[in-house]
Amino acid sequence: TQTLISENDATIGIRQVEKYADPCGIVELNTGDSDGTLLLLRDVLARRRNQVEQLRQQLLEGQDSATALEKQQKQQEEQCSFLRDRLEQLEGERDTYASQLQHLQSVLETYRSDHETLDKSRMELQQQLEILEQEAQHLRQSNTELQLKGDMADGEKEEKQEELERLMREREYIQE
Repeated sequence: TQTLISENDATIGIRQVEKYADPCGIVELNTGDSDGTLLLLRDVLARRRNQVEQLRQQLLEGQDSATALEKQQKQQEEQCSFLRDRLEQLEGERDTYASQLQHLQSVLETYRSDHETLDKSRMELQQQLEILEQEAQHLRQSNTELQLKGDMADGEKEEKQEELERLMREREYIQE
């Protein structure tokens, strides 16, 4: 009788088996050499155990890696959510600031317009003041001239009064 061993890996690593390696992964063993067959089976089983252990280790590493990646993904999603919320908050602040800026620009434009109006009014008032100062100077000059004329007239009047009094005294003196 013969025994068949199914092997995923076509090469087992034993010379005897390598010589007869089947591309389909099936190794045909001769049962006449039971010690050799037993050794071969033990070797195949040991290799299988090693492969299974390696696969388990790879699976554990893959699971650990997947867990770490899931944790990292969760952290990144939380960070993304936080950043989205922060972005919304900043956009809201930006909109508020933009509205305030627009309002302040409007107020500034009003102040500029008021400033221009006040500046124009100031210039007009300055011109009126200059005209009034010229008129006041002219009036002061006229007043001074009138005072001089008045003083002269008063002087002449006084002189005439004195002359009249003198004449009246002379007349009284003559009449006496």
